[in-house]
Amino acid sequence: MTSLALVVADTGAPLETAEHALDAATEQLDRADRIAWVSEREPPAVENTPTWCAAPSGASRGDLYGVGLRWATTTQCDVVAFTDSATKLEPEWRVALNDAMSRGAVVVGGPVRPGARAGFPRTTASWAGFLAEYAVHAVPPYVSETGDLSANNIGYRLAAISGPHEGPFWKSEVDRKLRAEGHTLELVPDMTTTSLRSYRYRDLTIGRMAAGRLYGAQAGGASSLAHRLVRVAACAALPFVRLARIARTVRHDRPLASVFWRSLLLLVVAETAWSLGEAAGYLAPSRLPTGVR
Repeated sequence: MTSLALVVADTGAPLETAEHALDAATEQLDRADRIAWVSEREPPAVENTPTWCAAPSGASRGDLYGVGLRWATTTQCDVVAFTDSATKLEPEWRVALNDAMSRGAVVVGGPVRPGARAGFPRTTASWAGFLAEYAVHAVPPYVSETGDLSANNIGYRLAAISGPHEGPFWKSEVDRKLRAEGHTLELVPDMTTTSLRSYRYRDLTIGRMAAGRLYGAQAGGASSLAHRLVRVAACAALPFVRLARIARTVRHDRPLASVFWRSLLLLVVAETAWSLGEAAGYLAPSRLPTGVR
């Protein structure tokens, strides 16, 4: 079995949620596997205590993943995988990852399904946040139109991303580089995870705007000013495009289609915030937002 270094980035989930997610992860690990909890706070009390990699307060997902990757390079493991404190790895996740890597895969990921802690049903805001962030990863084919895998459920052959690892680790930039080298991003259906994240109104506004700004800065950073201005103008229609894409994605999944209409107003807010942020990112690509999770 390929040895795994699993990085669990603490994205601020409540302690009970983080403990549940961490427990599910540690139960699957083989004797040769290693697991790290990357956070400013100590790991929750679980049976198999992970390595605690301290991170600065307010660190972004990229910062947390960067700390985790630097730890992974010291483990001599074959594979590094990234998830977060609000994501539960389902029982067959580890076996599915190993099977894919044993076949020679370089980058693998899987579905992300919605979930909730017992006694804490999803709010309308949480449904809107889940659909805005994970709708394309929740229904077949579980990837975006460009083939992207979810950031909270992804694994890499460590040798393929070897080299100096300073600063944040942004999945989109690494995947773009690997694709340019001829590698394929492989979707593994049995590498299923469940998102337990609860979204607040702040996440749907400030959080989505920051995420959109990061995307715009990364996507347009190497483009000319004229090209970036064209993209800024196109952002006026982006909320409608993104909403239509979500509606088309979930239309054959009755439960998700139902919550799409129930949370539509908040989805409009979330996608408008993203679009404003993306436009800002194109205008000032050198100013990356902080704390994006």
